[in-house]
Amino acid sequence: MVCMSSSMTKMIRSAYSYERRVVLAGSVHELGVNEHVNPNLTNGEKVWMRYAGCLVLAGGGTYRDWDGRVHPVSAGCFVHHLPDRFHHIERSAGGWHECGLLLDAGLCRQFEALGLIDAAHPVQALAGTRGLPAAFAAIGAALASTDEAAWRRQLVASADLLLRIQELASSARLRAHGDEDLELARSRLAADLGAALALEALAAECGMSYPNFRRRFRERFGQAPGSYRNQQRLAHAALVLAHRPVRLAELASQLGYADQFVFSRRFKQQHGVAPSVWHRTHYGE
Repeated sequence: MVCMSSSMTKMIRSAYSYERRVVLAGSVHELGVNEHVNPNLTNGEKVWMRYAGCLVLAGGGTYRDWDGRVHPVSAGCFVHHLPDRFHHIERSAGGWHECGLLLDAGLCRQFEALGLIDAAHPVQALAGTRGLPAAFAAIGAALASTDEAAWRRQLVASADLLLRIQELASSARLRAHGDEDLELARSRLAADLGAALALEALAAECGMSYPNFRRRFRERFGQAPGSYRNQQRLAHAALVLAHRPVRLAELASQLGYADQFVFSRRFKQQHGVAPSVWHRTHYGE
């Protein structure tokens, strides 16, 4: 069971059920955060029109997904409810305590395309939940303000939160297979994306030669370590360009690229269009 201090509980409850329609250059998105104890033992058979990602803080039960698979749910799990997808929940006595992120279908599709929502794993055990309730609370508190710019910033904060949750889910799966060294490497590669990082030194830190490290990393994650780090940089860039006004040269520098031209070339290779086109298309929707 996840233990929270009374001050943490109070902070989370301050974020209960805030929701905003966030206007981005003519587009309207729904974003919300809530925290509550759901006492219902079952939600019946449901299909929702929007996304809800719920971190279970206490309690448990089962979740039957759109393919009929039944997943056990316990404290420390993150549960995805996808738009237009069937799900059925059975909760243990007393229900469960959860905090959640609410997105409209459009944002859900954007986040899923960036790998921030894993539809293949509707229930994910996390390697830890430290800091996550506070992150939900911070988003909710910002949405409660009257500052529209703050609301817009919470779209990026929400994506960062979902990315952290996916990292914790990946960590849990790796630990289950005894691959803690690769999890350490993956975490380092996904962190501080603008900093220089020597792959040979990272391999040595994990107790491996670089060829062995590269082989094992590719076998586990499907790509070489350098490619994985570049993918993380470009996914973050796509997110920022979709939801913030930004200068390409500054963004390239922040992500550790030598110049804007290298960044633009890599971005186009990854996403199929130049970053300026991506920005006009998504920020102006």
